[in-house]
Amino acid sequence: MTVTSAMAANGLRLTASYTQVAQLTVTATVSGLAVTVNGSSCACPATSTSRWARRWIWARRHPMPVSPGSRQDFLSWSVNGATATGTAANGDLLVTLGTAPVTAAPAYHFDETP
Repeated sequence: MTVTSAMAANGLRLTASYTQVAQLTVTATVSGLAVTVNGSSCACPATSTSRWARRWIWARRHPMPVSPGSRQDFLSWSVNGATATGTAANGDLLVTLGTAPVTAAPAYHFDETP
């Protein structure tokens, strides 16, 4: 609905109520990568939303076989837009979401055994 200036002059007002959501997008350059976000497995790219800022936990640190004699080894996470980040005791990444969208991407190194 559009409130025109004439409608506003006659006293018409609208109030919009909404619940702010936090958004996390996990991307990956490794084909077929799945991550775990708060206990749920997601294929990358994955986008999750929540009604409030909360901690998201995900991990995929194990080497991933590519072919006989080669694999992708996890290096680190790149995170942009998070209110805070940290590492759990088991090595999982912890991200606190705020009002800004957050993107995270794992970095891997290709390792080929001769």
